[in-house]
Amino acid sequence: MASKGLGLNIRETTDRYRLDEVIGRGSYGEVYQAQLLDDQQQVILNKSVALKQQNFCKFVEHAPVKVKQEFTIEILRLVREIATFQLRHPNIVEIEDAFLTSENKFVIVRN
Repeated sequence: MASKGLGLNIRETTDRYRLDEVIGRGSYGEVYQAQLLDDQQQVILNKSVALKQQNFCKFVEHAPVKVKQEFTIEILRLVREIATFQLRHPNIVEIEDAFLTSENKFVIVRN
């Protein structure tokens, strides 16, 4: 499912983040308080983030696998576009990172 043209990354959450505790839960996923890790898997001090894992495939639950994959890719592309605009406003969540996991979960990280 990798698509280099869209700049998508498929990686595991634990590659870059340590999940500390669940701070929210909904029908499509969970929100965790997490710590950013460096290349040696050490916590970067003073870098706590909110990490949201969602299974967007639930929106298209009965669709064929290809439709689910395309839907997830489009959602991720949209988030990356928003992040690159670097908009700053109190009513806009600042996105630090976005990626897919090998389990087809969509992850959004904010400061």
